[in-house]
Amino acid sequence: MPDDEDFNINNDPWGISGEGAAASYSVESCGFAYTECKDVIPIGPVKDVPRGKKVSLAKETFAEDDIDYKAVASLVLGILALACNFHICAIIGLFVGFSSWNKKHNALSLSGIICCTISLAFMVVGFYVFSLILKNLSVYYNALLDLFNNLL
Repeated sequence: MPDDEDFNINNDPWGISGEGAAASYSVESCGFAYTECKDVIPIGPVKDVPRGKKVSLAKETFAEDDIDYKAVASLVLGILALACNFHICAIIGLFVGFSSWNKKHNALSLSGIICCTISLAFMVVGFYVFSLILKNLSVYYNALLDLFNNLL
């Protein structure tokens, strides 16, 4: 015959009286809960754990195989290129980011590619503005020379 607690209907699902289903939940530091009562559906992330077993996520949270070091390197090089104007880092980061993107489509490689592309776009615009200044430098030089000659 089944246990009586499996057929016991709880009239206090939120645990206001201190007994019942809500009082039987044990929330671990990892944010998962387990219950010994089957008549209440808990709100939030719940892991189905056999009775009396503690939940541990120490080995489940992040597998080392999930880390894509090329994508991280691409993002770091892209941020370095944007922040410090090291455009050689943008070129290297672009190659590393595309090699990571071809292997595994993830957000880190995409953001590294975007940062490197923006940095290279800033470099192209900077070269264009610098070339315009150099092109018109003789005009500015002659205008400044005439200004100084008229003042003296």
